Parts: sequence; C-alpha cells; structure tokens
Amino acid sequence: MRTDSLFYKVFQTLPGTFFELLEENSQLAQNYNFKAVELKELAKRTDGVFLPKRDGDPIYFVEVQFQKDEDLYYRLMQEVFVYLGQNRWQHSWQAVVFWAKRSLDTGIPRCYDPEVQTGYLRSLYLDETPDTSDSIGLGLVRLVVEPETNVQHRVQQLERCARA
Repeated sequence: MRTDSLFYKVFQTLPGTFFELLEENSQLAQNYNFKAVELKELAKRTDGVFLPKRDGDPIYFVEVQFQKDEDLYYRLMQEVFVYLGQNRWQHSWQAVVFWAKRSLDTGIPRCYDPEVQTGYLRSLYLDETPDTSDSIGLGLVRLVVEPETNVQHRVQQLERCARA
C-alpha cells in the first residue's frame, strides 16, 4: 500500500516524528533504529519496528492503517508476540496503530484489554494529531490526511518550516 511506504520513509528519514505522534520527546529517536522486520513463521513483514539501540529501552511496533480492517489488531498482536518469542525479548514493548481517522477503527477486541490498560497497545488517529507548524515530520503526516482544499496551504507551511 502506498501509505505504508510513505510512512516507512517518513519514519526512516525523520524518526522523531513517531515520538512526536506519541506526544513524547522527539529526541528519543536517537536511541532507536527503524526497520521493517520479517517474521519467519508468518512470512510477513511488519509496517515497521523501532528497535532500541540501548539495552532496556522498549521496542515499538508500528502499524499504519488507512482502511477498515476488522482483523488488524489480531494480526498485529500475533506479529508482536511471534517477534518477542523469536527474539527472546526481555524488555518492555509497545504496539501502536496509526489510523487515518477514528471512524476507520473498528475497536480493539476485548481480549486485548490488559494490553490497552497497561499501555502496551495504543491507537492514535492521524487526523487528530496536533496542528503544528514547527515540525516537518508532523506536517508531512498531517498532509496525508488533510482535506484536499487545504493541501496547498499545508505544503506552503511545510516549505516555510523547511527553509527555517
């Protein structure tokens, strides 16, 4: 899907954007390498994983979704647990789903309530991200979900931000 590759490129080039979307310090990205990892038993590739450079930091699994998918959370959690098991992961982790908009999210199945309550599984909505003019990464993300009538204005904002 085209949006998957776009987000992969944004997170690869501007990894701080991921942490900005989580409303955390973008400098955390310095402690991670962003990759798409292949899960051997599933023969599947994740949208992306932020692998920590320092021992003890959490690993972040990333899924970007621009259409309804009732099985997304089941697949994602299967991928997460296969990865954790294959790599004998000993530290914390978090799975984050970025939906284009809230109406696409069919809801996290109740069987994952413990993961939601402990913060291991989160859903965020790109059209609800803060409107900021001082972050190129967040501006690019907002551009993807921007109404067509606002795209030109958003591009001009990004150009000004890039020149600054």
